[in-house]
Amino acid sequence: MNEAQAVVIPAESPAFARTLQVAGASRWQDAALPYRIAGAGVVLRMEGPDGAGVVGMTLRSGYLRQEPVSIAILRDLAVEPAARGKGMGRALVAAAIAEARARGAVVAVFGSIGPYLPITSLDRAGGDFPAFHRVASLVTTRIVPALGRWEEPEYKIFKAANQDAPALAYLLDLYRRQLAFAPVTDEATFREGVSRCPGLAITDFRIARYKDEMVAMVGVWDSGPALPVPMPVASLAERLVGGTARLLGPLSRLPRLPQAGQPLRVRFLRAMAFKRDHGAAFRYLVDRAANEARKAGAHALEFTLLEGDPVLEGIRGRVRRTWKHSLWAASLAAEVSLEDLGPVDPGILDPGPQG
Repeated sequence: MNEAQAVVIPAESPAFARTLQVAGASRWQDAALPYRIAGAGVVLRMEGPDGAGVVGMTLRSGYLRQEPVSIAILRDLAVEPAARGKGMGRALVAAAIAEARARGAVVAVFGSIGPYLPITSLDRAGGDFPAFHRVASLVTTRIVPALGRWEEPEYKIFKAANQDAPALAYLLDLYRRQLAFAPVTDEATFREGVSRCPGLAITDFRIARYKDEMVAMVGVWDSGPALPVPMPVASLAERLVGGTARLLGPLSRLPRLPQAGQPLRVRFLRAMAFKRDHGAAFRYLVDRAANEARKAGAHALEFTLLEGDPVLEGIRGRVRRTWKHSLWAASLAAEVSLEDLGPVDPGILDPGPQG
């Protein structure tokens, strides 16, 4: 390709939205743009003779082996169709790394690529960006919110109030601090993360208490009409659920799944955390969230966890679909090693779904 230079533009620039639309409007279409723009922070754009490309970047504080570091999260790497296959994507990533270094970041993470492609496309594209390598295996799970069965009478479930924000931020940071790689969370960053998910509020968080102590939390983001996700071709189990719901109509407690290609109303679980020895409380919260989603008419509940997380055992037996993918990161400083990193919190990619 030619010697086009990447330039920094505002996330609110029409050029950013236009390039995202041209590059991938077949996925979530215009409805996702407010979220994409809110999460971008810094945007680099490159214009070539055949089209343009963009990459968004969010700077945030994190923990790397319990030490504070500055992290750059690359989002929405997108190149218009006519300009693909000519090195623009690699040039944009190189420019983003240089920009991240200039802003003091020592680690870069790929948050999404597309803009509206499945996160598994990161695994297919990872070889194109040799500075990045896998640091964690993640599992995104989408479950049909059929009637749940998980009960933990020793825990009390509450709907969070606005004044619970400091306690929620403290629990989330306490949980993340134990991991090898995770974002820093204080009340300000917690509230900021909530604000970047259109329609999510503090009152959408559910908390579990054990003897008056907050031991688990989860945010339930109802995307509603703001973030419609196309329904994939249903699995056999999903078809059985959908067929039962259609057959029984209003007598059924099961959600009526849309047909393939129609909008799927998804509730996303965000900012998940629990104290040691209270994993059962978190599984209880997930089950309660599924039941609430079912009653509200949502088609699915979706969340991302580390592969092997014991929480995944708590949903065994539910009708679900999973996608395995990797978290890709690059060291931007010679003294920072990402080898043998250990447990990584998927929340490093917060806020919002990574689609």
